Parts: sequence; structure tokens; C-alpha cells
Amino acid sequence: MISTSAITAATTSTCQLSGLNYFEVNKTVLVSIYPNPLSANTTIEINEEINLVNCQLNIVNVLGEEVLRKRISQTTSKLETGNFPAGVYFYKLINQGKVIQTGKIISQ
Repeated sequence: MISTSAITAATTSTCQLSGLNYFEVNKTVLVSIYPNPLSANTTIEINEEINLVNCQLNIVNVLGEEVLRKRISQTTSKLETGNFPAGVYFYKLINQGKVIQTGKIISQ
């Protein structure tokens, strides 16, 4: 599953066994696109806290060529991705004129 998350809080902690510092991050998932690698029908789920206004999903291939542009009006939508040639794709979800998430998906 692909999901890129917005970081809402981070704290530094010390591991008792090694003494190393590490970050604990609380995350809020905005968008999930699955399965990844893509299948014939792919699902996009958007966090219900996002007010969908003029929401659009754009998917481009590695050459920057747009392969899909879809208006999103529901928190769960199906995408027909069975015709995507094998390769790496990048998506951008735009809501109210602002990019709310970007990410990478794969087609086999």
C-alpha cells in the first residue's frame, strides 16, 4: 500500500540498550492508494477529515506525461489502472487548488 503521511508531531527518544537517539513520529494518513503494485482496479482512500472541494488526482509517467486525470468527490474511489504499461508513476492529489499529497506507484 502506498501512503504518504503528514507529520503532526515528533519527539526524540533514547534507546536504553544502545544509547542511540531516534525519532518517534505521530502521523496522520491523508491518502492511501492500493494495491501497489497496481492491479486492474485500484482504490484511493482519502482521510475523512479532508473537505473535498474541486479535488483532482493527476498521475504521470516517468517522462512527465499525464496518464490519468480524475476528479475525486468521495473519500473512497476506484481507479481503472489495468491499461497502465509496466513502470513507475507519480501521483499528485490537489484539493482546493493546493497539492495535499504526492507519491509514487508502480505498475507491473
